[in-house]
Amino acid sequence: IYSSTDQTITLEDLCYLSELNHLCLGLSNGDLISLQIDNDFNENINIIGTLEECIHELKLSPDQQILIAVTNTKVLLLSTYNDYEPIAETLLDTNDFGEQQLVNVGWGSKTTQFHGSIGKKAALETINNIPIKLKSDNDDNRSHIVWRDDGDLFAISFISLINQWRTIKIFNKQGQLQTTNEISLNGYIESAISWKISGELIGVAMRFNNGQKL
Repeated sequence: IYSSTDQTITLEDLCYLSELNHLCLGLSNGDLISLQIDNDFNENINIIGTLEECIHELKLSPDQQILIAVTNTKVLLLSTYNDYEPIAETLLDTNDFGEQQLVNVGWGSKTTQFHGSIGKKAALETINNIPIKLKSDNDDNRSHIVWRDDGDLFAISFISLINQWRTIKIFNKQGQLQTTNEISLNGYIESAISWKISGELIGVAMRFNNGQKL
């Protein structure tokens, strides 16, 4: 169906668009390719564009109107109903935090358990004093995408090339940054990520000295 003359180029991810009957391929050289699924593949191969670095993951929005491609440094949003016209291209490694603030609501979280005013302050100081460390040795070193089920927001989990720890950023469907995970979690987050159906909760795997937590 499709092959590259350069044997160093590998297929990194693929995504099927059922409404368009297209198969999109993300390659290690940054090429983003679409294949029309019909009787003659060779006549329907289209190079959508190139991100100039390895594409880690492709993810289609729930309504199939937006295709996201992510590398280790940037995220690209494409409109599937406008011949893959770019909507936005955003750098991941920036100091911009976003417009909102994430709240940790994990089971038994010191930041969400009820405390008096003194106890609450002490609990927050404990969280803020967690030592920052680099990424987990078990990390897959790839960027990952997860959509909220209404298609209005998506999250990117990636390794910051500046700090060398995994970071989560949430964007709206226009590609505008909304929020970033709190810094005290950096170095403990691993690559697994999921967004709860019909909710505001994002689940991630975290690894501490005493084991893993969700």
